[in-house]
Amino acid sequence: MLDVLTADSDLGRVYGALVRQPRSTSDELAATTGLAPAAVLDALHRLALDRLTVRLGAAATGAWEAQPPDAAATAFVEAQERRLAAIREHAQRLAEIYWFARRESQQYPGIEVVRDRALIFEQAERIQLEARTEVRWFDCPPYLSASEPDQVRMEQQVALQQQRMAEGIRYRTIYHDSVWDHPSYSSIALDNMACGEQARTLASLPMKLVIGDDRRAMVPLDPSELEDGATLIVHPSGLLSALVAIFETLWQMAVPISGGDVTRPLGKRDQDILTLMASGATDEVIARRLHLSRRTVVRHSASLLERLGATTRFQAGVQASRLGWL
Repeated sequence: MLDVLTADSDLGRVYGALVRQPRSTSDELAATTGLAPAAVLDALHRLALDRLTVRLGAAATGAWEAQPPDAAATAFVEAQERRLAAIREHAQRLAEIYWFARRESQQYPGIEVVRDRALIFEQAERIQLEARTEVRWFDCPPYLSASEPDQVRMEQQVALQQQRMAEGIRYRTIYHDSVWDHPSYSSIALDNMACGEQARTLASLPMKLVIGDDRRAMVPLDPSELEDGATLIVHPSGLLSALVAIFETLWQMAVPISGGDVTRPLGKRDQDILTLMASGATDEVIARRLHLSRRTVVRHSASLLERLGATTRFQAGVQASRLGWL
């Protein structure tokens, strides 16, 4: 369903045309989009499976209608949450396989088990220092404590990340939504974004995780027990490939954020414009309905898209819904 958020995909073109032209037949949509009638019909059926369109009248000649964008956004979010639950279950199965294999062989060259807290932080630094292209993070609770040693480690991590970004290493981080409830952590996150970190948020994350390139990853098995619990250092293996795939899947699902804007509420004008944008209204229609100049609408629309990290209006609607802005 990510294709429907892309304006130039078949699904995105058909859904967008149907939002603008209610109760259209597949032939009418083909004329509007320039797609072949068979491609339009296929897109309509695929959209219907995800509750984004509904057929009206007889199957052979009936028109089609788009489901409201807010309902479509809700359906999309629900589908992504189901995928997230499936990924979490898959991660749990991987952990069970891991421990079963350890009982059988007592060792595996693709995985190290680290239990010492100092070594865990040392390994996290090593992963970042040896990265040649990028570092990927799941940043979720529990966070470091307010103790002096933990605060020193936090400062060291911030300095290391900003040093590596200055050297051209890309950082992509998915933050748990609760990061905004912690002033010190949210301040660090915003500072990192200002220095070039690409950041997104999700309502839940299955684990803490750091991955350096596709060469090494670190996963605490019980993040609440960093003092005595085990942390896995994962080298190239099927497990590392699975962790990379989980990260990339959740990255596509996560809501992009930009430094400073994510916690600032929308003004009434921006909320009105965003609501109309999500419904498929053009800049001209928005300007007429809100009694604004087209130039003002274009400026606010561009600002909202940038703030949401969106490339299409429908995607902006989905992301705004996830943030509770609609």
